[in-house]
Amino acid sequence: MFQHEYPSYHLTVATDGIVALGQLFDESNVYRPNAIVLDSDLPKLHSSEVLAAIKADERTKTIPVFFKGSEYDTKKWKGPKPDHYGGRMIDVNSYFDFVRKIDSILNRR
Repeated sequence: MFQHEYPSYHLTVATDGIVALGQLFDESNVYRPNAIVLDSDLPKLHSSEVLAAIKADERTKTIPVFFKGSEYDTKKWKGPKPDHYGGRMIDVNSYFDFVRKIDSILNRR
């Protein structure tokens, strides 16, 4: 369904925070993301640590980070905060609303 509505996007999925950073900083990776979506509950390496690593690196610090959660979820985080919040994903429609928001922000750049 996603590829049908947004055929020009290439998605890469990471199963946890360690895999996400490994994929992001892998020099052999031909894809450089235009945006990153972080889940509020990444296993193995917390979302706040993943975000801190992204924003600390010169190669990735300008990539907009969209957070699949609310500002409340990041209230206790130390360090950088996501660039955009998507709210809770309670059903497929809220997920696609979030994707449309990302699309609209990226198309303004």
